[in-house]
Amino acid sequence: MLYWDTTKTGKRNYPASGIKRVSDRLFGGLEAAGQPITPVKWDKRTRTFIETGTKRLIPPDGTFLTPEIFDEHDRPGFTGWTRRFKGAKLAIFHDAIPIRHPSITWPDSVTRHPHYMKLLGTAFNKVFAVSKESEDDLRGYWDWLELGTHPQTHHLQWGADSGGQSRNTGQAPPAHPINLLQVGILEPRKNQEL
Repeated sequence: MLYWDTTKTGKRNYPASGIKRVSDRLFGGLEAAGQPITPVKWDKRTRTFIETGTKRLIPPDGTFLTPEIFDEHDRPGFTGWTRRFKGAKLAIFHDAIPIRHPSITWPDSVTRHPHYMKLLGTAFNKVFAVSKESEDDLRGYWDWLELGTHPQTHHLQWGADSGGQSRNTGQAPPAHPINLLQVGILEPRKNQEL
């Protein structure tokens, strides 16, 4: 069984961020491929993950996957839970922007990210990075921390998600080229100055 962390990204009011899009599209793709998935969320009271529908504690085996960003402050007792959970613990790593560019990142993210990246190196079996650059940043951070042994990493080349819609490829190109700039969020860390 695959236990999928939806603590933040499963909430309706969670912002439509890149993390949420990656999470939703990957969840949908795995589900469409027939992968049995049980959505779970962190329960601060019991200091463990519970199934979102039934509120049952998840058993200490199976495969756990999180696409979210967190630290021990967000999830008190998380490190202890990772020691008790005997199944595979997998994570998606998005980027190291809060560490590489703290001056243009929200202060809470800057504070949380070093702890989060260290947890990925000490509490997980495997980490999937969303790009080769992200994988290199993560491994470089672990080397800088001198973690020694750390989990396997792999980078996954993501394609454009097109909002989950099919692409129209049957039209002839326009007579005059069209220039189009799409901007989702206006902030300097999105490389919009370039």
